[in-house]
Amino acid sequence: MIGLETIKDITIKGFHVSIIILLVFTGMIACKDSSTSTSQPDQSKDKLSEISERGTIIVATDANFPPASKLKADVVRLFGTQCAADQYTANQLEGFDVDVAREIADRLGVEGEHYLFLTNYRQ
Repeated sequence: MIGLETIKDITIKGFHVSIIILLVFTGMIACKDSSTSTSQPDQSKDKLSEISERGTIIVATDANFPPASKLKADVVRLFGTQCAADQYTANQLEGFDVDVAREIADRLGVEGEHYLFLTNYRQ
């Protein structure tokens, strides 16, 4: 028959073994070689050079949401723009979002390309 002292001894030894196993696995995870990681590579670290090379920064703008952004009527596109035909130049829009995007583009030394998406928030 197993006595109370034997049960305590087995429980304490089992606890110590569990702690040792936990520490070993924690060490294995902490020392894991990052080159064998299956996660996606960080693609954002090259975005600044991509923007600089392209000469434009792409901005999504809701032109139906003044005062954040609004499409100006009868404004001609900037001459010599690098924006695609389906994009708007900063002079064709007005509003806070457009001003912020223009400032970011200016500080980066590039042109802002504005893609419009229209929402119908105000019905």
